[in-house]
Amino acid sequence: MQYITVYRTFDSGELSIIRHRFEDEDLDVKVLDETTNSAAGIAGMGANGVRIQVIEPQVPTARKLLKELGFTGLTISDRSKEPKNPARKWIVVLLAILILILVSFLIMWFMNPN
Repeated sequence: MQYITVYRTFDSGELSIIRHRFEDEDLDVKVLDETTNSAAGIAGMGANGVRIQVIEPQVPTARKLLKELGFTGLTISDRSKEPKNPARKWIVVLLAILILILVSFLIMWFMNPN
């Protein structure tokens, strides 16, 4: 059977709701990129979110359930939850670490009695 992507999300809460609802309705659900998405806060620089898939004959039922749950099918680019630039966060963290190292060297240099 061929699996079709019916929804993408960055939100693990949405994923949990959708997965459990699909399982309650006995839909054959498959979740892709869950590990990559959970690592996106650490190193998943180009993460595209989690893909929720069902087998082809169940796509209309899955879309109906998504609509009932209030997931209107906005594309990822329409959603405010999408990380804007994950690399920027890491640049700030690295700069902060470098500043702390520099300050610690300066403190050791001025505190050294020699």
